[in-house]
Amino acid sequence: MITQLDTENANYDLTTQQTVLTHTPNVNAPVLCQGLILLGDGVDNLDGTGGNFEVTVTVGGQVIEPDPKVVAFSTAPRAAVWTDAFPVPANAEVLLKIKSPNAGDDDVDVTASLHDVGVSANGVWDEVISKELHNVPLSAAKRVRQLENIHIIHEGTAQGSGTGDNTIVLAATASADDSWYDEDWLTLVEGTGAGQMRHVDAYDGTTKEMVVGEDWKFKPDATTDYIIVQRSSSHVHLLEAAALTQIVTTLMANAGFTAGGTMTFAEQLKIVVAWCAGNWRLKSGTTNVYQLFDADNGVTVILEMTLSQTTPYRTITVI
Repeated sequence: MITQLDTENANYDLTTQQTVLTHTPNVNAPVLCQGLILLGDGVDNLDGTGGNFEVTVTVGGQVIEPDPKVVAFSTAPRAAVWTDAFPVPANAEVLLKIKSPNAGDDDVDVTASLHDVGVSANGVWDEVISKELHNVPLSAAKRVRQLENIHIIHEGTAQGSGTGDNTIVLAATASADDSWYDEDWLTLVEGTGAGQMRHVDAYDGTTKEMVVGEDWKFKPDATTDYIIVQRSSSHVHLLEAAALTQIVTTLMANAGFTAGGTMTFAEQLKIVVAWCAGNWRLKSGTTNVYQLFDADNGVTVILEMTLSQTTPYRTITVI
């Protein structure tokens, strides 16, 4: 797993050594890093002479040997160079520097970036988790805290890759509703293609085929285990009105009354909300008749309940 830690962009006179990136990866834990330097943007390019460029990396003020690292460039006007991977102790500052041998490289667009190439290794998960680290970027403590916001709504083993380069056929236990997982996130966690995460663009509840937002680097197959993390409200708004009506009817029955045939769903729901809110008052002039008021305005009487010491112990009248 590779995570970009920092990126910096500017134009430089590379005829002298220039520091193109300065970054401290992690103040609390060691990190395995690698640097990337991109030269030229299509406008402010290298002069095309090529030759031996010099790259220097310092960690915590100490130069990584050999210094400089000499890289032979071609005559291409745009080029890129990776550093070797190097460990960075906790709270150590990294500098990336570069120098060109060519007098014409006096105004070159340079983008430098620093990457954590061992995020899930010793630099994160082996550290001690403490409250002081809960907001430290890339710390295990912060990653664990962020897990509370993850809601896995489905997991299983794929049946295959599907019909395209950006599809997967979910397990037979997946939802039978079309578009049920749209806008969520799918992650391949084990088997072929493990480690890839994609945004869900479409889902067919009949075939179980899911379309993701980007082609797979390694297509999943019947050995691939996956999880789907909720990122949308679809699992709420796709609940059909008929199902909601059944919920309300059940609640009303449990509360001791049923709706007449002329009541709308909204009226049923309003009664249940008012019932749950406890907006009850003793009816004026009575000792055993209670009125339930509209939860919205607190004035309109929705129903009355008459209590008795003999059966029926309560009689409910919808107003």
